[in-house]
Amino acid sequence: MLKPGKILVTDLPSRNFDFAKALTWAARARGVSTIRIALEIIAMSKGRQGLTPNEYFLSGAHRPQLTGAERREFLGLGVLTRLNRALTPKGHESLGGLFTDKVLTDLVLGAAGLPQAKVCALAAPFRPEMPYRVLTGAAEIAGFLGEPGPLPVFGKPVHSSRGLGAISIVGQTADRLLLGNGRAVLPSALAAEIDSAFPDGYLFQDLMLPHPALAAIIGPVIGSVRIVTLRVGGEIKPLYAAIKMPRAGQMVDLAVSVQALFRRQESLKPDIALTPDGPKITAVNRNPSHGLYQKSFARGFMNAEIAPQISAVLAEFGHQKPTRALRYQ
Repeated sequence: MLKPGKILVTDLPSRNFDFAKALTWAARARGVSTIRIALEIIAMSKGRQGLTPNEYFLSGAHRPQLTGAERREFLGLGVLTRLNRALTPKGHESLGGLFTDKVLTDLVLGAAGLPQAKVCALAAPFRPEMPYRVLTGAAEIAGFLGEPGPLPVFGKPVHSSRGLGAISIVGQTADRLLLGNGRAVLPSALAAEIDSAFPDGYLFQDLMLPHPALAAIIGPVIGSVRIVTLRVGGEIKPLYAAIKMPRAGQMVDLAVSVQALFRRQESLKPDIALTPDGPKITAVNRNPSHGLYQKSFARGFMNAEIAPQISAVLAEFGHQKPTRALRYQ
């Protein structure tokens, strides 16, 4: 696993979670014993829901106002991932490589005329035929970053997610780059980290700014809207949307039109930035983390509105009923 660098964040921060404290609070809020809550957690983790003890609390399944039926609507990340995979027809799994390669995604969406941030340069270990500038090695990356023309820019690894390795460069002084988090760093130091941590490729794009109405809530960073789409009976429908709120200090991180490009991908997750120039696509993922839905809506994913749609699509691929490997009802 990548280690955190001096400038780039290349590893997710650990999250402190006091399970015992959460258990005690939930029991007190519901007026039951901690043993009752613990048995409920065990049942949800071992049964079809696959909800881990931490997910029980972090997804909101512990809230006292929920009924037993509503608690049974929550699913764990493992079950949600298997659901997403089941929504991809056999023989089409290779599309996943496209969605995890930001260069290929940029080329496909750009060819379709869909709005996204313009790519300024690509740092790569070789010089492929690309419609944008290619930088090879730390020296060329540093030279690019030191030029007055490209800035401000947003950088991100070609193969990465969840904001790892991403960075906003908003300007420069005489010999330093000014970052979105307020730091000032040497171009050579940042270039060396990029070249070392992400040798398979690193993209530089025009820096997008949020719409003023959104900036008033989250600050001058991009908090993209995650829109999950689903193809039901041949018709593409938005399933839900939620705004991803950047963590403190973080410098990052249409929908129907995006999925229409991929005729055999039944569910997609485009992330769309709301900018003063209109919406722009920032990323596309075929494995939506529906845990975001459960946290944002304080509701289990397999509820009365969503479950029938998911079941209908699964049925199209031969999943007529839950199995031992795919337990979702």
